[in-house]
Amino acid sequence: MDHRQRLSRTDMQDRILNTADELFRQFGMKKTTVADIAARLAVSPAYIYRFFPSKDAIIAAHAERVSAGLLRRLQEVVGGPGSATERLTGLVATTIDYNREYIAQEGEAYKLYVTSVEQNWDCVRVFIAAFVGMLEDVVIQGTESGEFHSTDPAGTALVLHDCLKGVLHPLALERAPSEEVARRAQAMIAFLIKALR
Repeated sequence: MDHRQRLSRTDMQDRILNTADELFRQFGMKKTTVADIAARLAVSPAYIYRFFPSKDAIIAAHAERVSAGLLRRLQEVVGGPGSATERLTGLVATTIDYNREYIAQEGEAYKLYVTSVEQNWDCVRVFIAAFVGMLEDVVIQGTESGEFHSTDPAGTALVLHDCLKGVLHPLALERAPSEEVARRAQAMIAFLIKALR
């Protein structure tokens, strides 16, 4: 029996994405073709198309993986111990740290991450909605504990997100040294926390 037939659809999609990630790092996204991915997996390009209709679909799935990885880290911050102030600070610091790590480890693939944000792909819209939801949760927690004063947590979360975009955008670390981005983020968070009190 062919080993491929024993893999679930999800497992095979993961194998394809893992292989695509390796090739993107090795040759770049533009140079990597579906045929390259198929050859590395010892399958035909037609077999790849059973799981992804195009190279763009593979790229979009990769971007979705990146944003899902960051969301998991952020959910740990929101669900973890600490005050609302600490959680808000943690959301920003975790995002910046994730971007810094991703640039260092995935230089070529990071360009895709930036493109997905710049072009507002579906996975980015899902990420932003989830991130704003986390900000709202923190504002509610802070209001309930007496740390913050907000009569409109949802609106406050949107304002927080708008204010933080400049330091959270993946290009921030390309435009300025990471220490400068971290310093600006700390100053912005300190200002916003004062405004919430």
